[in-house]
Amino acid sequence: MSAFWAYDEVTPTCVETVHKGISGSEWVLFENSSHMPHLEETERFLQVLGEFLNRIETAL
Repeated sequence: MSAFWAYDEVTPTCVETVHKGISGSEWVLFENSSHMPHLEETERFLQVLGEFLNRIETAL
């Protein structure tokens, strides 16, 4: 069985290019989601988002 992200038009190679161009960005691959991890892996998505926001707020 393939990972869901294999069906996403935005490939890891494309994301890597964008990630490198945005200072301070973080890239997380949700292997069990296509293009909508907020719906397909809600719990993990909210955890990752919360941790990211905490790091940003702490840095301020």
